[in-house]
Amino acid sequence: MNSDNSFLTEFSSYRRLTKKEEEDAFNSSTIVLDANVLLDLYRVTPVARQEILGVLASVAERTHIPHQVASEFHKNRIKAAKDQIDFYEAISKSLGTLRSQTLQKLSEFANRCALTDEEKEALQLPLGKAFESAAKEIRDFEERFDLDLKRVLNDDPILHHLSEIYSGRVGKPFTVEQKKTALKEAEDRRNQKKPPGYKDGNKATNPHGDYFVWEQILTVAENSKTPILFVSNDDKEDWVTKVLDFTIGPREELVEEIQKRAGVAFHIMKFPTFLKTARHRSSESISDQTLVQAQMVESNVYQFPWKTATKVIPLEIIQPFAESITRDLESAKIKYQAALAKKSESDGTDLAPWDLDLIDQEVEFAETMLESKQEDYDLFERAISSAEETDDGISITLPEYLHKRFPFIMKNVYGSRVTRTDHIPPGNE
Repeated sequence: MNSDNSFLTEFSSYRRLTKKEEEDAFNSSTIVLDANVLLDLYRVTPVARQEILGVLASVAERTHIPHQVASEFHKNRIKAAKDQIDFYEAISKSLGTLRSQTLQKLSEFANRCALTDEEKEALQLPLGKAFESAAKEIRDFEERFDLDLKRVLNDDPILHHLSEIYSGRVGKPFTVEQKKTALKEAEDRRNQKKPPGYKDGNKATNPHGDYFVWEQILTVAENSKTPILFVSNDDKEDWVTKVLDFTIGPREELVEEIQKRAGVAFHIMKFPTFLKTARHRSSESISDQTLVQAQMVESNVYQFPWKTATKVIPLEIIQPFAESITRDLESAKIKYQAALAKKSESDGTDLAPWDLDLIDQEVEFAETMLESKQEDYDLFERAISSAEETDDGISITLPEYLHKRFPFIMKNVYGSRVTRTDHIPPGNE
């Protein structure tokens, strides 16, 4: 496809780059990395990390890190490392929960169908072995992960490598006057829904971050007079054009703004695509396994399994929500104590082996549910401690599965006629 004509170049926001155009952008552009790309180094295996660092080093001379990107990286690197540690723990816990639930259902099936002990064992044994094998594999992967919080806090190897690669390549911060102007511009653009950054308008912290990155990208473009290749896994609609939920290219407004201000082209490329292009255009080795990990991190499959969201909740809803979380925890404690009491009463009795096994399964399941409800309670407490009060309520960050409780609680508070969006400000529904 001949992209060097007005029929195509003026409408680059509405089509994806060809492979050749991706390679041309990789070769000829000033490369700007987003913070999410750098933070993903904490979420991949040591081998993948070394390969990725090799690619980043190979293009370092053409790379620029906006000051805002560097700031966001430093503020979030420890949390990114903890996310990966929590990921392993949460997966192991989820697997244990599934094992308990599955074996309990099989016990119920065995009792209802009057299976013999041998038939029941033949039913449960393969599943039990499969769960044990999977748990062992997860432990093996966890042991190969070389980062813990102590190491990241005291001697972070990723920070060391990046400081060598990007020494002298980080942009200057805004002056006091520049920051004042940028904050006002960010607010004006949010009100006008002008990209980028308006999608972050309701964030409790750093709602102006995306615009700061963009303004600093524009400054780089003005100084370098070269095309800009922005490598980012952010696919919100205030950065990219989407059609039928397919990401096509950068927003038209961004392409026009950088062209008007610096006279250069602007491209956005996700990190997995960047690595694939680098594999063809550089001497650095990138394995298929590393590409798979980059893809999984980019799509949130490989990260902490609970997707979070920040939403503004009316003040009058917070207390009933807290009471709901507390009731669930107390109920789980009662059920666990009841299961323990039932097990204690069964000790020394002549109950059939499968009945005793079912009681053990009930105890294990009740314990798992108690741990889950305790975790919900702890998550809510931590979220409240860092929440911010706004004119419309409390801005709180929670796993999305907990946010889904709010509509039901709101109906109890306001009545069944109330919908979810009646009391949650626009953009938070």
